[in-house]
Formats: sequence, C-alpha cells, structure tokens
Amino acid sequence: MATRDEIYIDQIKLLNKNIPRGQLLNMVIALVFAVVMLIQSSKAAVIAWLALLYFVSFIRHLLHKYYFPPANNKLVTDQTRHFYAAASAMAGTVWGSAIFFFKPETLGEMLPIALTLAGVMAGGISVLSYLKESYAGFATPIAITLIAGFFTMGQQTATVMGYMLIIYIVACLYFSRSFNKVLTETLRLQHRNDALMAELRKEKDMAEQANRAKSRFLAAASHDLRQPLHALSLLFEAIKQADSTELRRSLYPKIEMSIEALSSLFNALLDISKLDAGVVETNLEDFNIQDVIKAAIHEYETEAQNKNLSMRVHCSDSIVYSDRVFLERIVRNLLSNAIRYTEAGGVLVSCRKRANQVMFQVWDTGIGIAESEISTVFSEFYQLHNIHRDRNQGLGLGLSIVRRLCELLDHPVELRSKPGSGSVVTILIPGGDPQHVQRDTHPAVTSPWDLTGLCVLVIDDDIEVLAATSVLLNKWGCQVITAASSSDALDKIITAAVNPDFILSDLRLPGNENGIQALDLIRSRLGNDIPAILITGDTRPERIHLARQSGYRVLHKPLKPAQLRTAIHQLLT
Repeated sequence: MATRDEIYIDQIKLLNKNIPRGQLLNMVIALVFAVVMLIQSSKAAVIAWLALLYFVSFIRHLLHKYYFPPANNKLVTDQTRHFYAAASAMAGTVWGSAIFFFKPETLGEMLPIALTLAGVMAGGISVLSYLKESYAGFATPIAITLIAGFFTMGQQTATVMGYMLIIYIVACLYFSRSFNKVLTETLRLQHRNDALMAELRKEKDMAEQANRAKSRFLAAASHDLRQPLHALSLLFEAIKQADSTELRRSLYPKIEMSIEALSSLFNALLDISKLDAGVVETNLEDFNIQDVIKAAIHEYETEAQNKNLSMRVHCSDSIVYSDRVFLERIVRNLLSNAIRYTEAGGVLVSCRKRANQVMFQVWDTGIGIAESEISTVFSEFYQLHNIHRDRNQGLGLGLSIVRRLCELLDHPVELRSKPGSGSVVTILIPGGDPQHVQRDTHPAVTSPWDLTGLCVLVIDDDIEVLAATSVLLNKWGCQVITAASSSDALDKIITAAVNPDFILSDLRLPGNENGIQALDLIRSRLGNDIPAILITGDTRPERIHLARQSGYRVLHKPLKPAQLRTAIHQLLT
C-alpha cells in the first residue's frame, strides 16, 4: 500500500505539471480583462496591473522550473507545500489587486471585475487543487479583496453581493477539497494497483523460475536414474547368458555398484524432500567440532591421496552447539565437493573462534566459480563442467543439501570463489558450553541380530516387493505372512491361526486406505500394540509429514537389508 509521502510526492508532481497550463490561461484571461478595463479605467493603471501580473507569472515560472521540487531532482519535503502555497498566494494577490488598480466606484464598474475574478477562482480549482494549500493560497486573497470592495461601496446591493461572494468562496474551497480527496484516493488506488502488479510480476517470475528449475531437476534426475537402471538391465541379461559361475560372480560387484548409485540418488532426493517438508527434527547438543572434522577427514583422506591432493586441518579445540549428525553431513558434503573439483593443490579445513561463534571453513585450490554462478551452485543437480551428467562427478545434490541443513540449523553459510583460484565455504556455528559436552555418544557396533522364529506380517500392494521381502525374511529365519491390504491381512492371520510378532506395511495401499490406517485397524482388532514399521517410497512433503506424524517408525525406500534388520531389532528390544 502506498505511503502518505508517496501520494504527497505524486500530488506535487501533478501540480508542477499543471501550473504552466494554468499560468498561460491566466495570462490570456488577464489580457482580455485588461482590454475590457480600458473602457472604464485609465490606460496607465491597466498597463501597470497587467505588467505586474505578467512579471509575477514569469517569477512563478522560474520558481517552478528551477527552484521548487521536484524540478531539477530537488527533494520533496514537508516545506514544499508552503512554497507552492506562497507562490499561489502571490498570484492571487495580484489578481485581487485589480480592485485597487481600477478603483470601481459604482456597482456597474464593479461587476466586470467581480465576474472575472470569480471565474478565475473557479478555474483555479482544476489546476491548483492537487494540493489543498495551493488553491487556498490562490483563492483567499482574491476573495478578501473582492468582498472588501463590495462592502466598502456602502450600497445595499453591493453588500448583498459581498455576502453572496462569501458563500461562493466557501463553495469553491469545498469543491477544491472534494477534488483533492478524489485525487488522493485515485493516487492511492493507483499505487495499490502498481504494487499488486509488481507483486504479480514477482510471483510470475518466481513461478517461471520454479518451473524452469523443476524442468532442470526432472531432466537431471531422469538421466541419473536411467543410467544405473540401464546398466542393471544389461548386467541382468549378461548374467542370464553367462556360461560359468565365475563369470556370474564377476558381474555381481557391477550390479551392486548400480544399485548403490540408485540408492545414493534416492536417498539424496529423500533428504531434500524431508527437509522441504519440515519434518526433520534437530538434536542440538554441545560437542567438540574436532571430533566431526577428524571423522570426515579420515573418510576422504584416501580419495584425496588418489588425486595427489594435500589435506590439511587447522582447527583448535572448539565446542559448538549444533546437531552432530547434520553437521557431519554438512562437513562430508563440503569435503566431497572440494576434492571433486580440485585437480592440483589441496583442501584446507579450518575452524576458529569468533566472538560467541565458531567459524568453520573449507578451502580448496580447485577450478573456482564465476561470480554469476555462485547463487546457483546451491541448486539441485547444478554442476559445473558436467553437462554430460558423469556420475563420477557426483549427483549435484550435495551443496543443495548443505544449504537446506544450514537453514534448518540456522547456521549462516557463505561461498566465495574466483575462477582458477579455488573456493572457500564459510559456516558460522554457535559456540557451545564445554561443561555440557557428553562423551562416548556413539554406541559400539554389534553383530547382526538373530530373528529366527519371528512371525512378520508384510503388507504391500506390489507383488514383487512382497515376494522379495518374504524371501529376505525367510532367509533370516522368520515366518512370513504377506497381504495386500488390512482386510487381506486379517483374513490370512485367521487362516494361519497365529498372531504376528511384527508388522511391516507400505504407506500407500490400494483404494482409500493407507498403511497408517491398516496398522491401526490390525492392532485394534488383535488387541495388541504389535511393533510396526511404515515403509514408504513417497517423496511428497505432505505424505512424508503424514508418515512422521503417525507415531510409527518410518523407513524409506530403497531400503538396505541391514537397515531393515537393525530397525526390527531396535523396536523389538
């Protein structure tokens, strides 16, 4: 919505634009009026008055053109209205002075002056009412001298005319005020419409950018999904046609690599969906950032050595207050990205205290980024110098996840870079309290747990998923009941005459039913809070949010067997 100052400035601009037209009209009227006055007044008086009016008009013209704002880009202030009112009062005083120059003695001599001045007052409404003070300054001196002229004649008719002029000037001021109100409201609506149009253009631009980003996202994701799927298809055909067991075994690692590529992409997409859905919860704690950095350095040291890159750490003991898991993810993504785009030199990781914060930085001597591309490198699937989508150069999702995690943790992130000289990513992390640091927060890794004899109910409307899950659970020694819906599950439980010890259910089921409703119904019918896990391949934020709000443990497809086995064991114990 327009502010009062914006409308005021527009009023001044409109007034400045219309005053030259009004002055020209007044000069023409004054010339005609002077010719008429030659009949009843002396030539010297008429010329003197006309010369004075033209001189004042010229002065006003200079003031409006060179001195009064907004001429010559002068700023409009609260004093501006007084400038315009004073200039208008000067012009009105000259018009009113006609009474003193022409000195009418009879009502007949007064009438042409009165009609002319009354007409000038009425005409000024359309020119000067853009600013109320300007019209009032113009009309008031004319009305005062004209009314005084009628009252000083000492004639009854002239006195009546004086009173009528009082009513007339009040009416002129009223119409001027009404004109100003209509104009002000028109300007306010115009500003509102301009603001709405600007907002619509902004929304349209954002929608177009989002649409282009979505198209790039889908194109890149489609390509990156097709590649490992295509490889799997060829490898599967090669296994079918393989003549020897040794040849088949040589193909298994390649199949595992393709599956791992698919899993990496799906997990990254799932991370982005969960962060966008706002269902990710942080676990803030005080810990030493060195522990996180050492673990990440150890993970990527070999990769750096393979490229003959140095990896240095300059980090003092610094306690931070953050989410350890998410910060580890941020550090790993930044290191992976730095090593990937650095061919010579190395990577430096540093952290130092800065007031009540810790400034964490990752420096590299890589290819660098142009200033115009810095704002886009945090977008999904955006990769420099990888137009062919080579998976060896990553998925282009690492920095996008970094940005989202930093926003979630409220850690400001900044990227500075220069082409050919490398880049530095800076993250500001709140400082922590050393007294609150907990030791040995990571539990020891244990061997796989025995699930022999466990009766597991699996609910999924996909036949292949049911078959694959059943085979896996049977290999673990479980008794398996498979079903496509809650009603199917209840029928099979009755038929098998055994209650399940554990339930695995897909979130999306046939019809209007979902996995949450199915689990609730089965547990209610059996009268037992059976441990259960929801499994979903949905990446829509609303579906992820629905699953998280259900209270059930949620796992996301694609799911590694070890991950499933661990989750079952944790819920059972």
